[in-house]
Amino acid sequence: MERKSCCLAGYCKNYSSLHELKLKVIDKFAELVLKGYSVFYILDYGVFDKACMLALDKIKKTNNIKIVRVLVSNVIWPEYTQTGKLIDEYYCPNSYYVSYCSERTYYRNMWVLNNSDVILCYFDDFSNGYFDLIMTARDEHKPIIYLN
Repeated sequence: MERKSCCLAGYCKNYSSLHELKLKVIDKFAELVLKGYSVFYILDYGVFDKACMLALDKIKKTNNIKIVRVLVSNVIWPEYTQTGKLIDEYYCPNSYYVSYCSERTYYRNMWVLNNSDVILCYFDDFSNGYFDLIMTARDEHKPIIYLN
């Protein structure tokens, strides 16, 4: 049986929202797991991503889920591995010849979009990369779950 996957795309500017956001996403993750979703792609290292990792960690204790951090470059900086125990796999879809950060971000986002069954998103401020990802998902009729 093929595993259903969910891309977590979002931007939260306010770090004081972490606990509230975690509570908001944990219910949605529980619902997705009940619907058969078991692979969750995390894209970045911000407040939204941390809230998602903390929520998924709670769900992971009682469910067989996989958390994959999809990287823009094939370098994992040491400060990013602080939450490494929560991540099951790191993946970088970009090849070495892609040199510009915006180009690497584009390829990462397109890989995630093509490999996800649903996009879960949250924004409390504007972010070009995630906005483009959501607009492309919408144009391609990919299911999008908006948390706000």
